[in-house]
Amino acid sequence: MAKIKRLYLIPILSKALDVIELLENESRAVNLEDIYQRTKISKTSVYRILKTLVHRGYVAQNQNGEYRLLSRPRRLRFGFASQSDEMPFSLAVAASVEQAAMASGVEIILLDNRYDSETKCS
Repeated sequence: MAKIKRLYLIPILSKALDVIELLENESRAVNLEDIYQRTKISKTSVYRILKTLVHRGYVAQNQNGEYRLLSRPRRLRFGFASQSDEMPFSLAVAASVEQAAMASGVEIILLDNRYDSETKCS
C-alpha cells in the first residue's frame, strides 16, 4: 500500500478522529482530563473537539461533565404549517423557513393548513 503524504492529512481532523475512536472503545463515559491524558492532544483542542461533537450530535455530555459517543447523530426535525399555498406571503415565508432549515442541517416538514387552524399533521 502506498504511503500517504502528510501534506494531504488534516491535523485537527485526525485529532477529532482520535477522540471519537477513544470514546468508541470505552464502555463508560469519559471525562475531559482522561481524554486529554490518553490522547496527548492539548486540553484546549480536546475541549473544542468535544464541544463541536456534542453540538453536532455525535457525542453526549452528562451532568458530571463526562462524554460518551452516541450511536448516531441526532438530526432535528421541525414542522411548519403555512396558512395556504395560495398566498404569496405564505409561500415566501415557507421558502425562507425551508432555506434556514437547510442551512442549519435541520429537517423541515412543510404543510399547507388550507386556512384551517384545526388541521394537524398525522
